[in-house]
Amino acid sequence: MNNAMKIDSVDWTERGASLCFRLRYSAVARSVLILTVLAAVAAVLFARPAQLTDLSVRPLVIDAAGADAAGDYVRVSGMFRPDETMKRYLRLEQILGRGYGPEFAAIVDPNSGAVLWVREDRTLTREANAPLTLIGRVTIGYGEEPPFYILVGRPLLVRAAEWIVRLGVVLIIVGIGMVALLWFAERMQFALPSLWRSSDAVAESTRLLFYGGLGYSYDDVQLRAAPVRLDAGVYEVRITGTSEPLKWSIVVRRVLEIDVYDVASTEGPLAGFWIRFEDDRGLLRTVVLAAPSRRARAVLIEVLSNLRQ
Repeated sequence: MNNAMKIDSVDWTERGASLCFRLRYSAVARSVLILTVLAAVAAVLFARPAQLTDLSVRPLVIDAAGADAAGDYVRVSGMFRPDETMKRYLRLEQILGRGYGPEFAAIVDPNSGAVLWVREDRTLTREANAPLTLIGRVTIGYGEEPPFYILVGRPLLVRAAEWIVRLGVVLIIVGIGMVALLWFAERMQFALPSLWRSSDAVAESTRLLFYGGLGYSYDDVQLRAAPVRLDAGVYEVRITGTSEPLKWSIVVRRVLEIDVYDVASTEGPLAGFWIRFEDDRGLLRTVVLAAPSRRARAVLIEVLSNLRQ
């Protein structure tokens, strides 16, 4: 796997994390996501294709079938007889040669023996002499076709309702997936794991990056890939932002948990670690720091782990 493919993979992971960040902290994006899921739930609950079918499709007895029902959608039941077929003979105008047109299969009333023809359709792949119930439109035949026949299919309104339900289910699944992804991304402070390992070499342009919230003192601002520096003391470590215009700092007093992983960033895979700690006010905090190399990460973890209580 070449470096270009690795960079592209990391970039896509970083773009996904950035998208999750915008969805989480953008009021417009959150509203659109919530409204989409609610609309999908409403579509699944209220589209009701079965009820629309009952309202727009009437039952038809084969004995009573006739051309006067042309254009109506009907429900027909009988014994399916694909071995009894009828083909329309077709002469192509101005072209030498002959061919066969559509094929029609028979549905037979088991009591009276009356026959109703149905135009061939892939949904009619059933065993011979098997009971069959289908929905279709009564259609007038021409030429050597039957005088009238059933063209399998549901009304347009029913088909639209079915597609609305399918789309609603897909949107609900996508919405649940997005919520799960947002939960995971927020837990990782929107610093998603890289598909590739970080390097031991230190890139000149790479800095120590911060992912996480600044807390109540800074209006709960959430930062991603913010450059920082660490000032280590005996009893505390101060994380200070170095980018303008916001000036901020966070104090680490007691480290409770550290989880090491490689972070996907716009600068490539970095040696990151998730840290849970108590600040100078005794509040529990969670942030992610991304170091330029695994060696630098090891040094930072050692400094944080050696804080005196």
